[in-house]
Amino acid sequence: MSQSSQELITEIELAERLGVSTRQVRNYLKNDSLPHIGDGRGRRFEWLKVLEWYLLYRVAISGTGGNQRDVLAEKLAEIRNSAASRAEALAADTHRRILQRETAGLKLQMEELRRVRGVGSRRLRPRGR
Repeated sequence: MSQSSQELITEIELAERLGVSTRQVRNYLKNDSLPHIGDGRGRRFEWLKVLEWYLLYRVAISGTGGNQRDVLAEKLAEIRNSAASRAEALAADTHRRILQRETAGLKLQMEELRRVRGVGSRRLRPRGR
């Protein structure tokens, strides 16, 4: 996946999505190597990479290992599939909107053509008939 197609979010957005404070996000950065990108405007976070890191982090600190790790891996796969589905749905919706605009334009052209032809054909008919 190219960087341009990855969803980059801010520290505030990340805190909201994880359900933690921005202070906790900064603690993760300082103490626990939270993945991030420095881009000149501050830190940005790749949502899927952070989510994977966070789920593995939660498993590690809970100490339960095995079963919970499998459940979290399945959840991560669901989230990734959901993100891919959203991207596909967005592309399909964009394509649908383009087709609707083109169709609407063609309908207007057809109506205008019918209107013009209708006016023209009335003029060509003899008056007595």
